[in-house]
Amino acid sequence: MYKYKWFFLLNTYASDYLLYMYYSYVLLCYNIEIKTKQEGGFSMRDLKTYLSVAPVLSTLWFGSLAGLLIEINRFFPDALTFPFFSF
Repeated sequence: MYKYKWFFLLNTYASDYLLYMYYSYVLLCYNIEIKTKQEGGFSMRDLKTYLSVAPVLSTLWFGSLAGLLIEINRFFPDALTFPFFSF
């Protein structure tokens, strides 16, 4: 923590310091990832890891659900109005 003492002189807000630390960590991880990708290449494990992330899973789930509802509405139009309720 002492090596970042100079940073407090430049940025007085704690949020600026946290943002700097976050971006430093992200860039460090990004550089490590770039090096491993150049050496090892693309693997199927990377694709499985990406597809198992929650936003990707929810997008696929809700997209398929919307497609299913569209197809049901195409084959059975006006499914919300029931003809046997009309008097």
